Amino acid sequence: MGLDWMLHGSRPKAGRETQFHRINEKLAALDADASLTDEQRTTLRRDLELALEQVAVSPYEIIGAPRVGIDESATAWFRTQVFEPMQKRAAVERQRSDLNEALIAFWGRPFEAVLADEKGKYVVELAKDQAGVATITGMLTGALDFRGKAVGQAECLDDELKNEAFDDHDAEACVDYADRLEAALVGVGDQHLHEVIDLRAAVKWLRYWGSRGFGYSAWY
Repeated sequence: MGLDWMLHGSRPKAGRETQFHRINEKLAALDADASLTDEQRTTLRRDLELALEQVAVSPYEIIGAPRVGIDESATAWFRTQVFEPMQKRAAVERQRSDLNEALIAFWGRPFEAVLADEKGKYVVELAKDQAGVATITGMLTGALDFRGKAVGQAECLDDELKNEAFDDHDAEACVDYADRLEAALVGVGDQHLHEVIDLRAAVKWLRYWGSRGFGYSAWY
């Protein structure tokens, strides 16, 4: 069984907790509101997400990641590391009999057109503080999400600590879990060296984000 720790997407700014939770409740209720048309739902979601940005802190802000189309460094990185390679791939696709029409339609456009769609995305590779970037990740997760399987299947841990890896944790619980995992590693023999390396990475990740007000949801 796989297991990933999905870092919570944002936390409330100090003093804005009530607004933060109220907006999230409205967002969660959107899909269940049968009185809305698709267009109305899309418009409301956009407005609520913009309102949420005003009262929330993103984990990408915590690590100081620049944004495409907003920060010059991120825009330049996006051009050379993403756009130009994808333009070349789109050119190759045009020569294929089983061409990828969706890829060509998106990446075959001028830079400014693609940039308008990608504006606001964070570039983790350029983050000022790389300590919050997960050193072990899953295939379908983001760069800040940790591969919880490294903890959930560690043979050197007792069942209670391993099983806890499958539970959601708020920020305070993350720090507490980090402390208990670190304590459990004391005296672990060299036969579990690889596991110890991964578990220390988990401790670092839990403590970094938990101490900054972020928890995670277990996905498996």
